[in-house]
Amino acid sequence: MIRIENLSKIYNNEKIFENFSLIIERGERIVLFAKSGSGKTTLLRMIAGLEACAAGRILLDDVLLTEEKKIIVPPEQRGIGMVFQDLALWPHLRVGENITLALKVKGMRAKERQLALEMMLQKVGLEGFADKKVYELSGGEQQRVALARTLIVKPKIILMDEPLSSLDRELALMLRAEILQLQQEYGFTLLYVTHNKEEAEFLATRIIELKGREK
Repeated sequence: MIRIENLSKIYNNEKIFENFSLIIERGERIVLFAKSGSGKTTLLRMIAGLEACAAGRILLDDVLLTEEKKIIVPPEQRGIGMVFQDLALWPHLRVGENITLALKVKGMRAKERQLALEMMLQKVGLEGFADKKVYELSGGEQQRVALARTLIVKPKIILMDEPLSSLDRELALMLRAEILQLQQEYGFTLLYVTHNKEEAEFLATRIIELKGREK
């Protein structure tokens, strides 16, 4: 369970959030229905441990992650995966290297990484893509790489920041169905940001409208 208590954030003397609270139960699919400038990216970054808050605190299963101006648990120890809006893939690495980089950093042996990669490529429909360069892929294929990179470390929670916003409608419809299927299969808690109401209603077990002003 994620517990956000009285969270506040300030940029340039302007309040982005003030006393924002939210409880997310394990396995829920929470969609933050947010317009541009609402502070949604800032919120995800605070949950991920990439930014501190001005006030309030964030807990995961009663473990304090963040409190006023302090990041207590660093991002790599939170068990939280994040799919950024711009995907943040490494252009100099091949698809397989992008997906397994975190496993390599953790010290997993090459043979075990290869087995995990093969299974994950199959899950996201990218069999045979391990040696391709990122720039050779379509937008939808790059999105699948980003999903695979996040899922392969088996996070308890995945944060997604408008991951389908740059795709055409047909591809976005297909990928959102795949995201839902993967969430149901793996059972991770999903916190998903979108400004698309139809997308929110399709994915969510609960929709939270986020208001505010972003930096």
